[in-house]
Amino acid sequence: MKTLYLKYLTAVIFFFTCSGIYSQTDTNQIYNPGDIKIYYIIAPGDPINLDSRVTAQKRSYRSLDNINRLKFLNDSIISVFGENRPPVKLNLNKIIAIGIKNGSYTWTGIGLGCLGGAIAGAGIGAANDPPGLFHGLATGFGGFIGFFAGGLIGGIIGGNIDSDVTVNMDKSVTDQKAELKKILNIEY
Repeated sequence: MKTLYLKYLTAVIFFFTCSGIYSQTDTNQIYNPGDIKIYYIIAPGDPINLDSRVTAQKRSYRSLDNINRLKFLNDSIISVFGENRPPVKLNLNKIIAIGIKNGSYTWTGIGLGCLGGAIAGAGIGAANDPPGLFHGLATGFGGFIGFFAGGLIGGIIGGNIDSDVTVNMDKSVTDQKAELKKILNIEY
């Protein structure tokens, strides 16, 4: 009779410790997913971050930019790091989307800059166009110079604007940790 109680006690202890062991499997693993952005919700009364004692007064949506390292503390909390950012702890159930850096708007900036520069250069050239034999030359020359100057300036501005793909977290999935790993292509 005592061995039967011992088997039940062993089974109960095993069930309670298995989830604790499983949730601590990759505690020391730090992942480098590249430059990502995390969008999350803060409800009224929730701490602004899990290390903070300051609570939110109203429901708000926040984002963390330039995240390049993350660490799973357990099945429901992650710690994220940035280049010039202290570690921030977030609840996985509060994350609504992940933005993954996909490049920049360099070519869009070049195209719009060339178009705007050509129009502005032609307008300035037309305003200063001399009458006579060279009539229209300043308009064409102004458009030509404006095309290249606008493209250069537009390319610089567009290159500094990041383009990212936003992937929404599937809230119907019960394992948010696995969902985040799938989005970021992290191996299990």
